[in-house]
Amino acid sequence: MRIAAEEVEALLNGAIGTELTAQAGLTDVCVRLMNAWQPVISPPEELEKRLSDGILHSLYAITGPKLTYRPTEGPAYRFTVASLDDVAAQLMALPLSRLPVNSQNEQLLRAFAYSTDRAAIYALFFLHTRYPERQRPEEYAMQARVLRENGFLPETSQPL
Repeated sequence: MRIAAEEVEALLNGAIGTELTAQAGLTDVCVRLMNAWQPVISPPEELEKRLSDGILHSLYAITGPKLTYRPTEGPAYRFTVASLDDVAAQLMALPLSRLPVNSQNEQLLRAFAYSTDRAAIYALFFLHTRYPERQRPEEYAMQARVLRENGFLPETSQPL
């Protein structure tokens, strides 16, 4: 399960900005953490926390304690810890999407999907789309409703 730097960089550029992503070395930090993740050994919550911490520490080194960045062009902007947690949650879609379909990973996704973690919605999406035949009809319908409400499924999608 290898995560390509280009995928990570594209997500980070959209969330943090091309200039700051490059300057802080964020792509390398995140790719290294995701490619080192072993789902059998550490839960997804641990990877998400490491990603969030890695992003925060890398940005702090560039921006200082106020987490304010002034690009060469355009206005300055300030990051919050919550916004950086959201970026880490978005990044979690990459390793979760590459988990092989098997009962062990289904259980991992199920446990993570029903947690209170920010990235749980991505686990719910992969549980819903990759294991539909293993869901009870009412559970599958509930997942579809939650995913539609959060923009992960089109409004017109119907349960199986």
